[in-house]
Amino acid sequence: MNQIAETFFKELEVTILQAKSSVDQEKLDNILLKRKEWIDTYNELDREEVLKWILETDTQLVNSLRQKALSLKGKILEEDDLNRNRGSFKLYE
Repeated sequence: MNQIAETFFKELEVTILQAKSSVDQEKLDNILLKRKEWIDTYNELDREEVLKWILETDTQLVNSLRQKALSLKGKILEEDDLNRNRGSFKLYE
């Protein structure tokens, strides 16, 4: 596969898996913008094959994003429950 396309995939995957703040969202947006610019100007003979590969790997990235979102949602709900419980203990004191 095309080395540049693979590099973009790896950068996106790492950014998604390590995302913790809005700074990471900016980094992700920046990588996606660079990749879009590269795709728009890539006119080699294997363009169709590269685009198909990007679509396939984007599906993997979307699934990673969904898993990350569910994980973060679970953590937020768990923290919210803990904070509520802490509040109730203070009421009883």
